Amino acid sequence: MEKNRTHQKTMTAKTFFHWLWLVLCLAACSSDPYHTGDGSLSYLRADFVEASTDNESYVVSALTDDGEHLQLARRLKTSWTTTPDSVYRALLYYNQEVNEDGSAHILPLSVLPVQNPKVYRPGHYGLKPKTDPVVFQSAWPSSNGKYVNFDLDVKTGTVDGAMESQVVGWIFDGVSQGDDGRRTAKLRLYHDQNGVPEYYSAKLYISLSIPFIPESLTADDSLQVSINTYEGKVVKTFSLKYLK
Repeated sequence: MEKNRTHQKTMTAKTFFHWLWLVLCLAACSSDPYHTGDGSLSYLRADFVEASTDNESYVVSALTDDGEHLQLARRLKTSWTTTPDSVYRALLYYNQEVNEDGSAHILPLSVLPVQNPKVYRPGHYGLKPKTDPVVFQSAWPSSNGKYVNFDLDVKTGTVDGAMESQVVGWIFDGVSQGDDGRRTAKLRLYHDQNGVPEYYSAKLYISLSIPFIPESLTADDSLQVSINTYEGKVVKTFSLKYLK
């Protein structure tokens, strides 16, 4: 998977941040029948995207983090794209065939949810925001300067045979300023294990949307993101010099 490629819905007051249904990360997509193209070149790609749905909540197109617009050759229906005519943060797997005339034929294989919660100050999460541990894999800024993407694992299990939910979000701890005048916005991953047993690992892709940060930042500034892991705190810093 190419890491540097890759709507959130407003919920009740109890969950301004996202309920994370882990089972979605393994969900298969149902779709309409389709015919493959006659391209001379075909290869598998995986991109983080903004996926658009039609009036029946099928995913029909996507905009990659590289700015490439993908019109899908077939519609994809998932259990989590439930709002028509909306945009969702997602990870799209597809085959791209290059036809003899040079045009691209996009054959989608599956689309998985990428969490994209809003950013809130600590008080939004109560007196003591939860930072239950996760497993950190990697992090990278999107090439369009709009997101920082994270590849994490969370521990999960079953309670009475049912898959339970966990909660994730972003905590904004303010901005510090260095002697050179440059500022650093500091954020933490909010994670509530919510009593879920920690038996197995489940993949969690989550994005931090730069426009969600409640502070005016410039290309000279940076982001510092801290994540509590089972092996201790992980801190990553990202320059905003590519911020658009």
